[in-house]
Amino acid sequence: MYREIAKLILYGDMDKDCILFQFGEIFRRFEEKTGTKPALVKDIYTQLKRLLIVATDYGFNHNLWHNYLTLSGDERKSVQHHLREGGRQ
Repeated sequence: MYREIAKLILYGDMDKDCILFQFGEIFRRFEEKTGTKPALVKDIYTQLKRLLIVATDYGFNHNLWHNYLTLSGDERKSVQHHLREGGRQ
């Protein structure tokens, strides 16, 4: 997954703290066997929680992942700032 993310033109300027990048890093660690199963599961749950916070705060519905991926570059930066500030409007 992390290899595919690196090739995505629309996400070339993504913040290293964004949910998509973090999921890519989790999968990289899984494939390279550099993370323990409990640590990987914990990190996945952390990113899922972040996605749920964004979905709630921005009014996403149905396919939350699809909604997140369709944000423009500026919107993604706004979401990252929002999450750094603690989320929830």
